[in-house]
Amino acid sequence: MLSSCQPAPSHLLEKAMQMENVSTDSIFFYLQQIEEPDKLPLNDQGDYYLLLYKATLWKTGTPDDSLLQIAIRQYKQNEQQTQYVRARIEQSASYLYRNLPDSTLLMSEQILKGYQLNDTLKTRLYGLRRAAYSRKQDYPQALVMADSSRQLALKMKDTLFYFSTSQLYLQIINKMQDHDRYTQSYLQLMKELMDSPKYQSLNYYALESLLNTSLQRKDFRQAVIYLQQLSSQRRGRNEVPHYLLLCGRTHAALNQIDSAQYYYRQAAISSSSFIAMEANARLFNLINEKEYPEQVFYTKQKESTIRDNILNNISTGIREREFNQLKLQNELYQLHLQQQQRELWMLGIVTALLSIGFIAFFFYQREKKKRLLRENQLLYKEAEVSGPLPQRRRRRVSRGFSPAPPVRSGFCE
Repeated sequence: MLSSCQPAPSHLLEKAMQMENVSTDSIFFYLQQIEEPDKLPLNDQGDYYLLLYKATLWKTGTPDDSLLQIAIRQYKQNEQQTQYVRARIEQSASYLYRNLPDSTLLMSEQILKGYQLNDTLKTRLYGLRRAAYSRKQDYPQALVMADSSRQLALKMKDTLFYFSTSQLYLQIINKMQDHDRYTQSYLQLMKELMDSPKYQSLNYYALESLLNTSLQRKDFRQAVIYLQQLSSQRRGRNEVPHYLLLCGRTHAALNQIDSAQYYYRQAAISSSSFIAMEANARLFNLINEKEYPEQVFYTKQKESTIRDNILNNISTGIREREFNQLKLQNELYQLHLQQQQRELWMLGIVTALLSIGFIAFFFYQREKKKRLLRENQLLYKEAEVSGPLPQRRRRRVSRGFSPAPPVRSGFCE
């Protein structure tokens, strides 16, 4: 009866798992209500500790190995192989947080050789191995892993996932300074995206990457070509500030000061605070090189104002986050308090019902004893009054009386 007053732990765990890709605070909100995780069903205990490990990692940025070890042990004892492999993959990823790429490579290789994995888990492991090789600056091996992830993503027919894995692949090529291969691979990627009308807007990001790398290499001729192609792309509202900033950078690199100032000023009044701050900073550097002191002063002042606004917004966001955490803790405390009150009320009701039942049982037993006693007394009296006939005759003989002769009916012979 008391357990019906609060949500079942399995239901709370299910709610927490639904919040995994939504909110870390919501995960903690549901998990903290499970007071005794060891009383969960055996198949759910590993999920509880693994989810708590992930939420702690996302919240603090530091892996808690103790939670992960408990999850791995629970999965292994309950023979949950799929969840066990996922936990081992998380353990392999945790080594990267401690800058141990060799451990990541060793464990990921063991998992790849020891278990039959689906494409999703393979892609995750290839991604970890790519990050580990990149951490060791072994870019050829990292490129092999990135290409393996890209091929699996292409096999899944997920365009967004394929684009993101392709970008990681191209970043490694750029680090290897293989510029021709980098350009050809991006152009091939754009050609593949042309077959997906729904995702043609991704070509904008591809052209933006090509333009940035051309400016970094000071290949201004190619940068102008990419800028012209970029201007013909359909852009969303959030992409316009990036486009204006890129235009300003391109014209500044070509020493077209007036055009660069125009685009920088347009980007400086955009809705994106970060783009506006960078545009003002570049405009300040551009004007400062041409020795226009009055314009430099006002530009620098505007940049400082935008920076202060960004810092204030960040501080406000931090305070709001702290307030939301305190609010969440208060709501959780109120929830526990209400739960305890309900439990006390139910305990009082159960105690009262048990007391009433005990009292009724006591009086029932007492009346039953009285009734049995009366019945026994009546039976005893009835036995005394209506005793057997031979016994009464024996009593008379013993007192000196002789029994009368029997009377015969009929004629004498």
